[in-house]
Amino acid sequence: MRILVVTHRFPPRSFAGTEVYALEAARGVAARGHDVHVLSAWKEVSLRHGARLERTFEGLPVVEFVDNLFEDNFRATWDRPRLDARLGAELDRIRPDLVHVHHLMYLSTGLLEEARRRGIPVVFTLHDAWLGCARFGQLRHADSTLCERVDPARCATCLPSYPWRQSDSAIQVGNTLAAIRALTNLDLFPLVRALQPKPRTRTPSGRLPIPPAPVREAYAEHVGARNDELRARAERCVQRFLSPSAWLARTMIAWGLPPDRVFTMATGVDRERFTAAPRAPRGDRLRVRFLGTLVPHKGAHVLLEAWERLPADDRARGELVLFGPDHHDHGYVKGLRDVAVRTGARLAPPLDREGVALELARTDVLVVPSQWYENRPLVILEALAAGVPVLCTDLGGMRELVQEGVQGHRFPFNDAQRLRDLLAELLVEPARLDALRPRADEALLPTWDTFTDELVRHYVEVSSAPPAAT
Repeated sequence: MRILVVTHRFPPRSFAGTEVYALEAARGVAARGHDVHVLSAWKEVSLRHGARLERTFEGLPVVEFVDNLFEDNFRATWDRPRLDARLGAELDRIRPDLVHVHHLMYLSTGLLEEARRRGIPVVFTLHDAWLGCARFGQLRHADSTLCERVDPARCATCLPSYPWRQSDSAIQVGNTLAAIRALTNLDLFPLVRALQPKPRTRTPSGRLPIPPAPVREAYAEHVGARNDELRARAERCVQRFLSPSAWLARTMIAWGLPPDRVFTMATGVDRERFTAAPRAPRGDRLRVRFLGTLVPHKGAHVLLEAWERLPADDRARGELVLFGPDHHDHGYVKGLRDVAVRTGARLAPPLDREGVALELARTDVLVVPSQWYENRPLVILEALAAGVPVLCTDLGGMRELVQEGVQGHRFPFNDAQRLRDLLAELLVEPARLDALRPRADEALLPTWDTFTDELVRHYVEVSSAPPAAT
């Protein structure tokens, strides 16, 4: 079969969970002899918005459309008719037997209609709630509270602060940089970014002003139209939805996906990589780690707040290091650094794939204090594969991976005090970790080979079904 993989970002531009999942799926299917192509987006301000790029990664041909968030209306965050025609042209050029969509953010849901018109079946992996939640699919309000469901009235107080487009001045600068690069091949964007003042952002607990009534009404209409159109497109154009967690499957069925087309399919993990490095024996200080992007929804501030609440003598029994990219939110990271300095914790650069495996081999406990409904976090899968107990927020798909008192412990959303108590218990009595049983069994953590076998089965079943009406 010829498979077109569609995702909002693709390595090596980014190695977040969705991107790694898409890469592993593409790599596994290609290794079984199928012809795999990739369609993605890339933000690169020094290139013309909408430019088409071609490259290869690990032998996979990749086409990217540059998306610099230069669109001028909110509807363009999910529907771009001008891009749809170009996406249709890619379908005509590649002529796939099946399209596997991982994410359409920064692209266009019109791709689904383009595939339907050509009679091409679509498999859609649900990595988050983006079909229902326009703000990154996180079901997390801009004021840092959670959303149990998509409510247009509540969305209307959140989305006005969503940075869905660049400012007019940034668009003007971007167009100038792109013109200079086109003429001279000189990329001046790094210099411009270095000269810009670092923005200060509000703290995760900050309150948002309520937008004026006309603004709220406009966004509520946007959300209503978006929900109606995306539900209709999903039902018309997608033959099968795959959800890595049962939680997300239930959530998206409640939102409106057809239940008979939603299948739960556990993410694979490279168990061999994470068991190859020998476990470093526990030392005099408990090694507590955070591996994730330093942005509010990943919750590093909750961990540092819990750490700061510990008595100094308890902190001295441990070593807290937070690994992750720190360039997304300078004001937020400055607050993290301030607490880290006060408490003896350390912020460290992000780790590459091999570095993650090596670090987990010398980690005693991993903390995942996420402030949103994580689906099936890769970092938890990898920690369990490495035999590392996990302390995580009791939300979403995380509770499916960490059974209380088995693979680790869960704590309530945003509850720094409960996390502090769990850390205190382990710091004072590290032998408590011996009672936990992180495991790498096939049911909880299938290998990528097992995952690929199941994925190909879905492909074959969808491709052999009668074609949908066009």
